[in-house]
Amino acid sequence: QFRQEEVAHHERCTQSNEHGLAEFIQRQRGLVDHQQTHNAHNAGAERGEHILFDMGNCTLVSRLLEGDFLDYHAAIPRESSTNVVVNTRALIHSIERTSLLISDRLRSPLRVDFGESVIKMSCSTSIGKAYDECCCSTGNLLEMGFNNRFLLDALKNVDTDMVRLELCGPLSPMKVLPLEGDHFLFLVLPMRLRAE
Repeated sequence: QFRQEEVAHHERCTQSNEHGLAEFIQRQRGLVDHQQTHNAHNAGAERGEHILFDMGNCTLVSRLLEGDFLDYHAAIPRESSTNVVVNTRALIHSIERTSLLISDRLRSPLRVDFGESVIKMSCSTSIGKAYDECCCSTGNLLEMGFNNRFLLDALKNVDTDMVRLELCGPLSPMKVLPLEGDHFLFLVLPMRLRAE
């Protein structure tokens, strides 16, 4: 059986799907909870440092990673000075339009200006400039820089129509949360912007 500790161990799991192979890191506690929840339906078999979950048409094999890992709780800001409520899909589309000029060869931070009722996004590369806007409700004015891919990764995994963005400064991580409850939390680290 897995030990029930909350910290110090993570799981790297490999999952097959129709698009190929995806890897993710799962907290050990999550797998213990999953094992307890699904014990009645699935045979969980531990083999050394591996565990096997047979879920009918899917088999999940997981390996325990050894070592110390970053305490991510310490990286989550406890307070915020600005709260932004925005439509998830509209924000994703604005980021994608603004990011058309960004590539692995032409890198540029996405400049995000949180205004009173609009989020203004822009980027500048050697081939040109891009700009887009997205309606929102917000408090204080704030400008931040982000890696467009990190922003999109977080927002595309949100399962709600609206999200709450919590900000506390141009160099502090941004929290992506649901409007109500706490069933997900994404942290997006900002990038330092050069003066224009």
